[in-house]
Amino acid sequence: MGTSQEMETKNNNNNLKALSMARSTVKSIIKKRKVFAKTQTLPVSGRRSKLEERARRKLLREATKRSTATLKQSQEFMTVSGHCVHVTTISQILHKCGLYGRTARKKKHSSRKATCSHD
Repeated sequence: MGTSQEMETKNNNNNLKALSMARSTVKSIIKKRKVFAKTQTLPVSGRRSKLEERARRKLLREATKRSTATLKQSQEFMTVSGHCVHVTTISQILHKCGLYGRTARKKKHSSRKATCSHD
């Protein structure tokens, strides 16, 4: 037989396999139980975001796809998709992601020189 510590480790490993959870997950649950005497999800400190991550990605996809769309049009798009957000909130989200001007795409430069040089 092994030492008591080896037996305890073996039992813990068997318990982890039975739970089908990672060791770190089990440790965090045990730690939460010791600190708060609960295992429920506790409220998180700080203000919640107006848009969850999924809606934010949707807005960014739409903004990059339609670069000529105004903020008002983006707001209408978000309202249709079920998220009521103010125009300034949309502007802040786009600015944080590096999208500033809602301008038209630049056309390729086509001049007589450019077309003649290919002949």
